[in-house]
Amino acid sequence: MSISRRAGQKILLFIDQFEELYTLSSDPSERRAFTAALAGAADDATSPVRVVASIRSDFLGRAAEDPHFMNELGKGLFFLGPPTADGLREAIVQPAELAGYRFETPMMVDEMIEHLESTPAALPLLQFAAAQLWESRDPRRKMLTEQSYHDLGGIAGALVSHADKVINKLAPDVQALARPLFVQLVTAERTRAVRDLDELRETSTSKAELARLIDHLVDSRLLVVQTGSGGGGATVEIVHESLIATWPMLRRWLDETQEDSLFLEQLRQAARQWQANKRDGGLLWGGDMVDELARFQRRYRGEMPEVMRAFSDEVFRRREKGARRRRRLLAAAGAIGVVMLAAAAVALVVIRNSQMAAERNAAAATIAKGEAQRRLQEVESKERERQREESQKRVAQTEAATAKGEVVKTNEELAEKNIELGSALVKAKEQRQRAESAQVVAEKNEKSAREAEERARLSAQQLEILLKKERDRADRLNSQLGQLVERLR
Repeated sequence: MSISRRAGQKILLFIDQFEELYTLSSDPSERRAFTAALAGAADDATSPVRVVASIRSDFLGRAAEDPHFMNELGKGLFFLGPPTADGLREAIVQPAELAGYRFETPMMVDEMIEHLESTPAALPLLQFAAAQLWESRDPRRKMLTEQSYHDLGGIAGALVSHADKVINKLAPDVQALARPLFVQLVTAERTRAVRDLDELRETSTSKAELARLIDHLVDSRLLVVQTGSGGGGATVEIVHESLIATWPMLRRWLDETQEDSLFLEQLRQAARQWQANKRDGGLLWGGDMVDELARFQRRYRGEMPEVMRAFSDEVFRRREKGARRRRRLLAAAGAIGVVMLAAAAVALVVIRNSQMAAERNAAAATIAKGEAQRRLQEVESKERERQREESQKRVAQTEAATAKGEVVKTNEELAEKNIELGSALVKAKEQRQRAESAQVVAEKNEKSAREAEERARLSAQQLEILLKKERDRADRLNSQLGQLVERLR
C-alpha cells in the first residue's frame, strides 16, 4: 500500500491457484496468517490496492477455516463457467498464432474441440495436450502438424501418456492407493462414475495420504473435483471418458477387479437405498447374497465407506440373529422331542403294565371260573346224593311204623345237609364276589375278562336257582314228613 501511494498508482495483486495454500501448507496457523494478511490488504474500499484470487470451486469450503477471510471472500465472489466451443477454439488457435504458428488442418482443431466439449474440466486437459503438441511442432514450417497430433494419439493419447507419467512418478505405497481410487471412479459398465469426495476418503485407513493423492491427481489434470449443486458435497470423477477405453494401466486394473467392481457397485446401491429409507430392515440382503457378501469381504483388501460398512455389519448381525433363533428353535424342538420320547416310553410302560394286569386279571378270572365250576360240581353231586336220600326217605315213609327212629335220624342228616348246602352257598357267593371283582378289573383292560366274569355270574345264578330248588324240595320234604308224623300219631 505504501508503494502504491509513493508511486501514485493503483496496484492489482493477483493470486493464481489459490487452492495450493491448502494443498501445499499443512500448518493451519500459517494458512490463517496468510489469509489474514490478504483480508487486511483488501478490507478498505478506498485503498488503491485490489486483491484477486482464483480458486477451484471445490476448495471454497476449505477457506471457511478463517471466518473473517471467508466473509471478505464472499463479498466479491464470481464464478467462471466452462468455456464454449468458440472459447475453446480461441484458446487453441490464438496462442499458436501469437507465436507465429498455425495448425496444419482445420480438422485438427475441430477434433480437439469435440473431445474437450465432453470434458467437465476442459481447460486443464487442453493445457497439457497443447503443451505436448507444442513440443512436437515443426519449427521450420512454423506449423503444428497433423502427423504429430496423430502420433500423440490426439487428446486421448496425450492424456494416456500423461497419466502413465503421473502414476509412474508416485511412490509404491501411493500407487497402491491410486489403484483402488481409479477403480472406484469407473462403473461396472466401464463408464465414468461420479463419487462423493467424503465417501472416497472413507475407503482408506490412510485418509490424509488419500486426500493428498486426490489433490495431486487433480493438480495433474487426471481427476476433476466439483462442488455439488445447492451447496452439496464435492464430487470426484476421472477427467475424461477416453482414459477408461485407452489407458492400458487402468484397463488392467479394471480387468483384475472386474468381479469385485460389479459386486461393490451392487453393495453401494443397496447401502444407499437402505440409508435413504432410514435403514429399513426390509432392504437388508438375505439368502445367497449374504454368503456372497461374506466371500467378497474375505477377498477384498480395500476399505469401504461408512454406510457400506454399516449395511454389511447389519446384514451379518441380522443373519447371526436369525441363526441364533434357529438354534433356539432346534434346541426347543429337540427338548420337545426328548419329552415326547420320554412320554411315549412312559406310555408304553403303562400300556404294558396294564396289559400284564389285564392278563393277570384274566388268569384270576379263569381260576375263579374253574373254582366256581368245581363248587358247582360239588353242589350238583350233593344234590344227587340228596335226591338218592329223598328216594330212600320215601321208601322209609312206607315203612313209617318201623322207621320212626330213622325218620328222626334222617331229619338230623337233612339239617346237616342244609348246613352244608348253606356253607356251600356262602362259599359260592364268595367265589362269585371274587369273580365279579376280577371281572371288574378285567373289563377295563381285556375283553376276555369281561366274558369270563359274565360266565361266572351266570354260573352263580344257576347255582342260586339250584339252591332255591333244593330249599323248596327240603321244605316239601319237611312238610311231607310232618304229615307222615301226624298220621303216625
